[in-house]
Amino acid sequence: MSVPSGSRPTRSGGGLPTGLPAERQPATGVRDPGASEKLARFRDAALAQGIPEGDVERWLGLARPSLVLSSDGEGPVVGHFGTPVTLPPDVTFPVYGDDPDVGHHEHLVATLDLAALPEGATNLSLPSDGHLLLFAWPAREMSEYHGSSCAYAVYVPAGAEVGERVWHHDYEPDHELGDVDFDGELRGEIRLEYDVSLPDYENFEGDPLLKDHPHAEELGEVWSNIHSEGYWRKGPQLQLGGYALDAQGWGDPVAQCAFDDGGDAARRGDWTLLAQWHPGMYGLEGITVYWAIPEEDLVAHRFSPARGVMYAD
Repeated sequence: MSVPSGSRPTRSGGGLPTGLPAERQPATGVRDPGASEKLARFRDAALAQGIPEGDVERWLGLARPSLVLSSDGEGPVVGHFGTPVTLPPDVTFPVYGDDPDVGHHEHLVATLDLAALPEGATNLSLPSDGHLLLFAWPAREMSEYHGSSCAYAVYVPAGAEVGERVWHHDYEPDHELGDVDFDGELRGEIRLEYDVSLPDYENFEGDPLLKDHPHAEELGEVWSNIHSEGYWRKGPQLQLGGYALDAQGWGDPVAQCAFDDGGDAARRGDWTLLAQWHPGMYGLEGITVYWAIPEEDLVAHRFSPARGVMYAD
């Protein structure tokens, strides 16, 4: 579901100052004083709970810069939520199930102007220009079903010929998405705010992190309390980059995205979170959609391998 990008420079995080003393610097830096202060409060809270300092420091080394994208942010405009859908003529309109004859055309969640994203604002190796379109079909029946991707990403290079695509979903009256006002609620400019991300799952069972971080459960709980302060907003919200939030006890959602159509799991470390979406819309309460992508494809700017999963309360 992407357009070949050729060889282009990338945007990725790393090496940026956090405001913490040098011995406390995360391996992947953040550029915002508020995010740095959040890491410092996490460190203090973790130590106050008796978690050994060495374990806390190693956990801080996992920090990734990320962005919170919403319509009520205070940062610059970097895109828009919802329609219009503008795609090159040779790019297929994404559908759930990959079969345009029987599948459901997905909804455009957001269009991001990659040239407007600050250098190093996330851990992602994104193209330096062009647009990234994020599509999803957020039917609650898809929650926890990962046989097919429920979300796709399309990259449109700068200067590509595009045209508007219009699709009327015409859901039946009893369809679960029939009452969702996509045109009315999934609208508006997207503004960015800097953030920082650490693993944030309720359940680390079977996670490779446990090998090097035996206090992962405790550290994750501390971070969850710190990170949730002021995180939730009214209306649609995206997180770009960082770690996937899992508040339901399923573990890392990226690991679920990494399952192929045959049910075989890819190596989790080879995949990374591209984005996650909290709709904040009537009829989509408690839903979170995740997009993940193999790291090698992200570096090469191939977005067609990106897959999505969805969880619902």
